[in-house]
Amino acid sequence: MYYLYIDMKKKCLIILCTLFVAICAALVCTACIPPHRYSENWEYDSAGHWREVVCPHDVEPEKESHSFEGGFCTVCGHYMESANLLYQQYSVRLGVNMVSGYRVYGMSGSDTSEILGIPSEYNGLPVVAVANRALQSYYAKTVIIPDTVIEINTTAFEQCNVLEKIEVQSGNPRYVSQSGILYNAELTDMIHVPKQLRGEIVIADGVTVVDYDAFSSRFSITSVDIPESVTQINGRAFNGCIGLKSVTGCKGVTRVGINAFSNCVALQSISFTEKLHFLGEDAFAYCSSLSRIVIPQSVEYVGTGVLYDCSALEFLAVPVTVGASGSFSQLFNGYLPDNLTMLTLTGEGAVPSRAFSGWISLESVVLSRGITGIEDSAFSRCENLSEVVLPENLKSIGNHAFDECVKLAAVILPSTIESIGDSAFDFSGSDIAQINYNGTKADWVNVDLGLNWYGNVQKMCVKCLDEEVTYTSDNA
Repeated sequence: MYYLYIDMKKKCLIILCTLFVAICAALVCTACIPPHRYSENWEYDSAGHWREVVCPHDVEPEKESHSFEGGFCTVCGHYMESANLLYQQYSVRLGVNMVSGYRVYGMSGSDTSEILGIPSEYNGLPVVAVANRALQSYYAKTVIIPDTVIEINTTAFEQCNVLEKIEVQSGNPRYVSQSGILYNAELTDMIHVPKQLRGEIVIADGVTVVDYDAFSSRFSITSVDIPESVTQINGRAFNGCIGLKSVTGCKGVTRVGINAFSNCVALQSISFTEKLHFLGEDAFAYCSSLSRIVIPQSVEYVGTGVLYDCSALEFLAVPVTVGASGSFSQLFNGYLPDNLTMLTLTGEGAVPSRAFSGWISLESVVLSRGITGIEDSAFSRCENLSEVVLPENLKSIGNHAFDECVKLAAVILPSTIESIGDSAFDFSGSDIAQINYNGTKADWVNVDLGLNWYGNVQKMCVKCLDEEVTYTSDNA
């Protein structure tokens, strides 16, 4: 009987242990029956996508095909890889190592997709390069560069006529993209600007040169912000950007090349700092909406036709030294804009002879304090000129300097004036003309006055600080 009891006890213990093991196994298996626990990030290749299983159960991840919409998979985000690219084996240096793989050298057939995606690998090897004029698509608006491509020929995109942006996948050691523009990884060189780049563009801080034709004929650009790192804007850089209305920044620019902004017909204003020293020929030619421009005093060279056919120009500030080697009309190739009413002359020296003679649209002229003389006929025949602001350091006004400026009825002369030439003024548009002189009568009588210096007027009144001096046609 005793042994029977012991035997029964053992059987019960075995049953209990078996039940415990079964329950534990069931619990483990219950945790791993589908749906399993997966990683948050998708893995993918050209064929499909999957997520790694992270629960204890040993199961293979299930691979699904991509579901593309608009060129991108709606599940994992991978881009559609172009199927009609042509490849050739190729090696390229990266640092001290040579990387072997394939280069895209062309396209076969017609690809009507708006997204041209370059694969990261081909035949089990990485795609490492894109050759000269390799991408010939008349439909692609976006080109996607994988992180494996480490060499791109500068003309690779020349046949992509509707291209709006370039996207470089993260992790690429040689290239990055910003605002749809392709740069080197250090953001110091712009490699390619898509032909149909749109909207407001910010050039990456670090770029030092906007190269020849970089943005030429990019019709859909509306504004460009140029960082202080840019020192040169080369020839034709923005030529023909007919939608460009605003250019900001330019704080570090020292040189603007030939035709740099020509034919930017919507550009309304642009400014530079005192770092600028070179303005090439026709730099702003045919900018028919440009209403004002300030050419800094630091400028050492201004080419002919810089403002040619800027028909809307109303305000111009320019160093007096620009006219030292020739007429200021060379700025416009001799064709003066009809709307130019306001002129400010800066810098140091004298206004050259005949510099602005016959500029009939001028209504207001301001001379900065560094200007010490106005040479013969400098503003003669400016028949609409009604206001002139003369600087405190002015010493001489030449013969006929303001002759035939019949709307000029009042002038303030500084006390520093030493001589006024023959027929310097023409106040014939008024019966009584007036000059305010910032000196005493004793100072005024020492001024060397030329023959008929105030023109054909019946009475001229010079108001000195202490009293008036009156001239009539009888005692001129």
